Amino acid sequence: MNSDQNAFGGKYFDADRPVEHRQQDRLGRRSFAEAIARQVRVIPAEHGFTIAVMGEWGSGKTSVLNMVAETLEEEEDATAVLRFNPWLFGGANDLVTLFFRELGAQLGQDRFDRLKGVAKALAELGQVLVPKSPIVRLAAKLTDRWTEQPSLHDKRQKLREALAASDSRVVVLIDDIDRLEDSETRDLMRLVRLTSDLPNVVFLLAFDSRHVARSLGENEMEGQRYLDKIVQVSYDLPNIHETILPGMFFSWLEELIRGRDFAQLDSEVWARAFYDVIKPLLGNLRDVKRYLYSIPVTLDTVGQEVALADLFSLEAVRILRPSMFNDLRAHAEYLVHPGSGSQLWLNAEARDRETEEILSAMLERAGDERVILSSVLAILFPATQGFLGRSSYGQNWIASWRRQRRVACEEVLHIYLQAGLDEGTIPSREVQELVEALTDEEKLTSLLDALDGQKFEAALERLEDFENDFPAEAAPIAVPAFVNRMGRLSPHSAGMFGVSPRLKAYRVVLRLLRRIDNPDDLTTSMYAMLERVDTLSGWFALVEMVGHRQSIGNELVSEDQAKCLEDQFVNRLSSATAGQLTCEWDLFALCLRTVHWIGGEEKDKLVTRLREHLIVGEFVLALLCTSVSYMYSNGHSEKRLSWDGLVEVFGEGLADSVDGLARSALYRDLPQDVQDTINLAQKYATGWRPEEWSER
Repeated sequence: MNSDQNAFGGKYFDADRPVEHRQQDRLGRRSFAEAIARQVRVIPAEHGFTIAVMGEWGSGKTSVLNMVAETLEEEEDATAVLRFNPWLFGGANDLVTLFFRELGAQLGQDRFDRLKGVAKALAELGQVLVPKSPIVRLAAKLTDRWTEQPSLHDKRQKLREALAASDSRVVVLIDDIDRLEDSETRDLMRLVRLTSDLPNVVFLLAFDSRHVARSLGENEMEGQRYLDKIVQVSYDLPNIHETILPGMFFSWLEELIRGRDFAQLDSEVWARAFYDVIKPLLGNLRDVKRYLYSIPVTLDTVGQEVALADLFSLEAVRILRPSMFNDLRAHAEYLVHPGSGSQLWLNAEARDRETEEILSAMLERAGDERVILSSVLAILFPATQGFLGRSSYGQNWIASWRRQRRVACEEVLHIYLQAGLDEGTIPSREVQELVEALTDEEKLTSLLDALDGQKFEAALERLEDFENDFPAEAAPIAVPAFVNRMGRLSPHSAGMFGVSPRLKAYRVVLRLLRRIDNPDDLTTSMYAMLERVDTLSGWFALVEMVGHRQSIGNELVSEDQAKCLEDQFVNRLSSATAGQLTCEWDLFALCLRTVHWIGGEEKDKLVTRLREHLIVGEFVLALLCTSVSYMYSNGHSEKRLSWDGLVEVFGEGLADSVDGLARSALYRDLPQDVQDTINLAQKYATGWRPEEWSER
């Protein structure tokens, strides 16, 4: 990469730094600048001459002036190029004095030795003009010096003679006129008018003609007439060829993301986003540079979490149209959950109407850029389209958007707007690593064991989105890996409408099993998987999952095979010791539901065997803790026990075992929450039952 392509931190990438040399020109304007330079050299200037280069703010006028200056300076003996930037002197009381002082100082440089006479005459004229300031004029009158000042006409004439006698043409470049306040613009143009007839002096001005015209008159037309009296020749900055800016944009963008670890760019979404959102916002080179200069921070914070096409599009709106971006951010909920609205008490029809009104109002506020905002909504937030008379996107799209990291998914948009992941959220890169490791036991177990409980739960949620990417051969490896870690997950949801972390793991395991289409193949795989499952709780979860039990089984194997698997599990449970069962993370459920599977003598034998374990305090404790559930209402939660189910399996003797546990040394060393569970069991044993919320 050569120097003038130096990206992001290099001097040529400065959003406000113009081209300094012709070889840096990438907009095809070098020939235009050289043509102006040739015109400046040959144009009749016996009585001065004024040329203007006109273009919108940020369109590259300064770069053209720099290239003109460089071309002229190649013939330094014939041309003296001076620069005056009035914007640097903004707010100065006496622009005229500063003008002559600045030009005199530049001409006083050694390289302009041949123009010493002109420099001296300029300095003297500047001194004469100093009293034109009201304050200085008053001071001069008070000291009676005003009348002693040399004639302005004489000094001006002396300057004219010095210029006429010189062999050089003096070119004065005045830039950034359109950045001045209106009063400053008027002062400057009066100054140019005052000096524009000086011999061998060519003024080359750069400004936005409409902006300056509005500053010079009561209206633009009047101001333009004033400009026409000052400027003799004007050139409009050539339009940039339509392929140049996109080419530069793509080149710099590729340089920006090179070496960074991002997901593959969705070419279809990117094509629409670039041509319908980004390109219309890139009006000039300064816009391109501002954009590319601003996005590295966003890329570094959320580039791995947000689809690149979406990120680049939203960044373009944020950087180049901040008011539109603020409107999008203020109504984020309507972009990802249209029709839900903030007023949840409204009926569905009212919420839909509210959403339609809000989206329509946003488009109305966009004004002339309504088409751009409409494209933003259509490409980035497709769920809005059903409320704008276009195709509807249902809830079934959310998983796909989340998997693709599209901002159409609420979680992804939240990450973008918050500029980072919330605590406990798993990065997309790690989710992708898990998906890729589903067939690699060593890598998968290593990745899962590195996740804390919160991230493990988050990973399970995200993995569901990749169901269609699960390879069929993953189940024999991945299913035991997940099942063996289900005990790390809470069986309780975070609230009334939440889903427990353990159930999330159950859903992932089920989706892995479903990738094996043939029931016979699944049966064969099941035996191999069960051999690698560490706990009876894991066995129990898998056997129920593939079986035919009503409301629980998913009928993934035949009824006969399901019965064989259940029989094997019953045998394992019957032969387990109290010490072994104490470690089970789903002890109560596997005891209760297994008893429901069987009948007759087999059931009696199993119940008798299980009741024998009541003499072991740790077994009773595990039984109580795994029977806990919570009732939620009005923001409150209340611990409950499945006491009736416990008694169904373990009989009335359970109460004595609970009392014994409460009096034991084991009890005294338990955490308060676990002690509360034992105390609650004692209350249940007395016949107490909690009130239902509806009865309170």
